[in-house]
Amino acid sequence: MAHRAQRPDEKVNHAVVLGGGQGVGKDTLLHPLKKAVGSWNFIEVSPTQITGQFNGFVKSVILRISEAHDLGDMKKFSFYDHTKTLTASPPETIRVNEKHKPEQQVPNLTGVVITTNHSDGLYLPPEDRRHLVCWAKVDKEAFSEDYWTKLWAWYNKGGVDNVCALL
Repeated sequence: MAHRAQRPDEKVNHAVVLGGGQGVGKDTLLHPLKKAVGSWNFIEVSPTQITGQFNGFVKSVILRISEAHDLGDMKKFSFYDHTKTLTASPPETIRVNEKHKPEQQVPNLTGVVITTNHSDGLYLPPEDRRHLVCWAKVDKEAFSEDYWTKLWAWYNKGGVDNVCALL
């Protein structure tokens, strides 16, 4: 997280996979990072959008691919192969195709974060070196009833700015 906030002009050369059950804080964890890099630099897409015709999202500082379990007609192997160029460099540049705009090449700098609630949501071969997998081994019942309310209240009273300052 700190690398993306401090050095958006450098490729980190791996994706971060945040996994765990529903309600364990994956979105909450990413909220300060979104503020640190700017919401306009933090793009959220679905797995099916990754393989679509238009890919303006590659210009982002953070590219969050949500719900990696919902791959539509795409096979897990195909998704893995397609994201290789997004998660590591080379290639040094990526072709951008945005609707109603001429194609262009941009530096391959986006930092990929993949979130999933399913341990079988992604295909990762045993020798994979492009993904840092962080899995929450708790479920939402592990948190007190008011934990998230208190955390978000702290975020909203300046706590998120404190986290951003640490990044």
